[in-house]
Amino acid sequence: MKHIKISIDKRILVLTAVLVICIAFSIVYVAYGATPNPGHPWTDIGNGTWQVANTQTGLRTFTFPDADATVFTSANASTTQFSFFTKAYFGATATSTFDSTGALTLATPLAAGSGGTGVNSLGTGIATFLQTPSSANFSAAMTDETGSAGSIVFSVGPTFTGTTKFANASSTIDSCFGPCYFGATATSSFSTAGALTLATPLALTSGGTNASLSAVNGGVVYSNASALAVSAAGSTGQYFQSAGAGTPVWVTGKIFLGRQVKVNGNTTYTPTAGTTAVLIQMCAGGGGGGGATGAATPTASVGAGGGSGSYLEKYVTFSTTAASYVIAVGAGGTAGAAANGAGGNGGNTTFACDANCSSGAVTFTANGGTGAPAANTAGTSVLASLGGAGGVVSTNGDVNETGQPGQPAQRFTGSTGVSGNGAPSHFGGGGNSVNATAASATAGNAAGGNCAGGSGAVSAGVATAVTGGAGGAGIMVIWEFR
Repeated sequence: MKHIKISIDKRILVLTAVLVICIAFSIVYVAYGATPNPGHPWTDIGNGTWQVANTQTGLRTFTFPDADATVFTSANASTTQFSFFTKAYFGATATSTFDSTGALTLATPLAAGSGGTGVNSLGTGIATFLQTPSSANFSAAMTDETGSAGSIVFSVGPTFTGTTKFANASSTIDSCFGPCYFGATATSSFSTAGALTLATPLALTSGGTNASLSAVNGGVVYSNASALAVSAAGSTGQYFQSAGAGTPVWVTGKIFLGRQVKVNGNTTYTPTAGTTAVLIQMCAGGGGGGGATGAATPTASVGAGGGSGSYLEKYVTFSTTAASYVIAVGAGGTAGAAANGAGGNGGNTTFACDANCSSGAVTFTANGGTGAPAANTAGTSVLASLGGAGGVVSTNGDVNETGQPGQPAQRFTGSTGVSGNGAPSHFGGGGNSVNATAASATAGNAAGGNCAGGSGAVSAGVATAVTGGAGGAGIMVIWEFR
């Protein structure tokens, strides 16, 4: 058998091997490059990653053979768009998605800095308010509001309806930085300085005056039927006098402060503080009644009544009121002694004024009444015995009067008779007379009031001597005014 010897050049073998390798790489390239979406400008850059050429500007559609090809890297995100006809996933755990309808679901809320809200969900009513922003929708979205329906309030010219209340007013201060107006017509207001101006005066029942008043220096506030009012100013020394239900008026006069009564033994008058004038009423002591003597034979002795002291009245004003003034109040006349004794005279009553008195420095004097004269001796004949004279007329008063004389005594027989009454005064009656209708002896009665005379005594048909009645002591009544 013949062997054919074929001689192959080594160079041909090398070229053949290179050609086989190239054909193998071409088959792999076509398999990886053309199968996913042949004819499109993308390039397999290894490890299952595909790169789109930078020259693509139009909308492109890429179809991936499996669900793992879900990651895109775009070199030009501002001009590159991706469209998915099924669901697209984002993130390492594929928890953020776009579904086929285009709805986006994020794994975590989009932050406010990225244009999101940063919250998982909106509260009740918030979405409605955002879609239709009205006062009613805003109120529905709130959960801790106070008040009910109404409109949202803004700072410039808001209008409120209904009643506005401020809770916890004791610790909350509401401030107005401009004028604050109240009322439907905005006629009541607080100014920026805090001055209150009312549309109408505040009623009395609300603590107001119910009147528009202006202050009057020296005026007096008083009330009429519906409001307070302010009087005009009076003059110095005047006082405000009521006119009943009418408007009170200023009148000239004095206001009564009080009264002081001085009696026998007082020597000083001390004015009450504030006294600027006094009305002095005074009288002197009354005279005593006459006594009566007795005899064993049936004879009678009768005594007459004593005279009353004179009366004086004086109104005095003081330009400067002294701390005290010297006075004297007269004593009453003593009773006539038994055995026909005469009654004693009453003492004078005086008030010494100084130069600051409206009268000048004078002494006002009321003079004492005279006591009854001594009775006649006992006898049996008819007899009348005169009473004591009244005090002589007073001096320096506005009213100056004399005292009243005592009543005479009368003897009718040796066993009957009647004594004289004491003279009465401005301050009381004189002593009552006594009489005898059978053998008896009776002393006279003392005066019944200040400044009055005592009555006489009577003794008839017995040998008993009796005394007359004592005269009443003087008195001074001082009425004080300012």
